[in-house]
Amino acid sequence: MENINNLNNSQAALAQNSGDNLHAIAGFVIIIIILLVWSMVWKGFALWKAARNSSKPWFIILLVLSTLGILEILYIFVFSKMGESKKCACGKNSTCKCKEIK
Repeated sequence: MENINNLNNSQAALAQNSGDNLHAIAGFVIIIIILLVWSMVWKGFALWKAARNSSKPWFIILLVLSTLGILEILYIFVFSKMGESKKCACGKNSTCKCKEIK
């Protein structure tokens, strides 16, 4: 009889541990999904900005590397502003003949 009680107790402990594991796995999956969405939003915006700036090296670097948005944020707010030149109203650079610089 004692063996049956020990077996029931161990089964109950196993069931509780598996329930705890499921909660941990669910929490981990939620964190991964949040990080993926975060990274995809910043990557999309940075790739769009690199393409608009005609910056092929930055576009390739941002496309290949996965840094959870860190490099993308730096590109958007720091590096993309470094190479900007004034553009005229027609969309060309400042050497355009129309001379209507924004």
